[in-house]
Amino acid sequence: MRPLKGEALRALHQRLGGGWKVADEHHLECEYAFPDFRTALAFTNRVGELAEREGHHPDIHLSWGRCGW
Repeated sequence: MRPLKGEALRALHQRLGGGWKVADEHHLECEYAFPDFRTALAFTNRVGELAEREGHHPDIHLSWGRCGW
């Protein structure tokens, strides 16, 4: 699938609701906060499993109490 651009990207952004932003008219980004590193890591692992099943591999950023892509 080709990356979304222009109106298609804006429409998806609107459907996703709050918390997401369009970066450089290229991709979507979102960040989630957690109470500690362990919880953020568990969430990251769940996202990774889903990404593998879907064949889509986002750049995931993990730090203490935060996970985003």
